[in-house]
Amino acid sequence: MVYFGAEKYAQRLAVANCAGGICLLDGMSVLKMRILFCLSELEQEGCTVTHLARLFGVAKSTVSRAVEWCGQNNLISREEGRNLALTPYGAKIAQIYRTRKDVLFHWLVSEGVPSHAAEQDAMRFSLCCCEETAEAVRKSIPAARLAEQFQGGKTLSGRELCSLLPSGRYEISFTLLRLAKSDHSCCAIQELEGMGELTVRQGSGLVSFRQSGPDSAVYYQEDCRYQQAGKEGKTVFFPVSGMQFCGVGQKRLVQGWTVLRVSPSKRCEDCPEGEVIFTIFL
Repeated sequence: MVYFGAEKYAQRLAVANCAGGICLLDGMSVLKMRILFCLSELEQEGCTVTHLARLFGVAKSTVSRAVEWCGQNNLISREEGRNLALTPYGAKIAQIYRTRKDVLFHWLVSEGVPSHAAEQDAMRFSLCCCEETAEAVRKSIPAARLAEQFQGGKTLSGRELCSLLPSGRYEISFTLLRLAKSDHSCCAIQELEGMGELTVRQGSGLVSFRQSGPDSAVYYQEDCRYQQAGKEGKTVFFPVSGMQFCGVGQKRLVQGWTVLRVSPSKRCEDCPEGEVIFTIFL
């Protein structure tokens, strides 16, 4: 295995910033990053400067200079012949940049940037954004990945939604729209609002909210059938799997809905069915 340049250059890593484990190399470029990514994915056989130039549609001399820089910074070594390979240090740096690029890519796509443009911009941003920016974007990725799923008006079942959410407790607001009988036998809308919780654990979810008004049995829909919801005091809970969800607007608002059947313990003139709309802020 032959390293590029003199040994002193190979040992000079030119690290400009390693805050939070994110290393930025002085002199790194989009082309050099693409070379590292390519070498981490392709078999060593056939990975030459000529092959990379053809793959990227870039002049061979340009690729050769980029490869030379990578070699001087101990990122790439040259096997017997002309084949290129990542050094252990180069593989680590490639993974760091790929992770940062992927984080930025998913965030851009969630904001409505087309995939082809997001890929290019994520490469550029990953070279220059500060660690604080990268960390803020990283924290928003679960919501960004979720928003990405709703592009094009797509809806998700409750089971699909929970498979995308990290385990945890999510505050929700809900609206209960209940049909009621009027004096003239016409239906009117009564609207009740409140706060509840979506609890996600290993891909399964449970919706809970505090019931107001007269004590009632609540039934939720599951596989086109009504089943009785659980109850502890005034708190009602049922699986989220039977709900449907969609994305709303540009604020990563997720709206879910289902039909609940409510049976008051005492005789009541209100219609026992109502539509409950849950809205989750991520």
